Amino acid sequence: MQKRLHNYLRTYRRRLGLSQKDAAFLLGGRGKEKISRHERGVREPVLETLIAYSILYDVSLADIYSRLCERQRKAILKQIKAMLQDTPENRENELKRASLTRLADRLKSNNQ
Repeated sequence: MQKRLHNYLRTYRRRLGLSQKDAAFLLGGRGKEKISRHERGVREPVLETLIAYSILYDVSLADIYSRLCERQRKAILKQIKAMLQDTPENRENELKRASLTRLADRLKSNNQ
């Protein structure tokens, strides 16, 4: 059984006062059943449709899938920490370590 991915598609559609049928029409005639499956997380939209949702609702993909983005942010921070521990501090790795440190700082500050 595949895990459903939580999203805010329904919330954003309702904020605009649109029905599923309206959203389907605006997204190029996709059926309202497809919109329903996307909103319930039963089926993941393809990238082209995700971009269309983002444009229609005027929100970023990170806002639509905020829980997923947060999980990924934490996972990347964990991997950065591991990579920094495994990367020797020497001239050869100076740029890499500095880049990883800046990335970690940016990811931490984006969470606050």
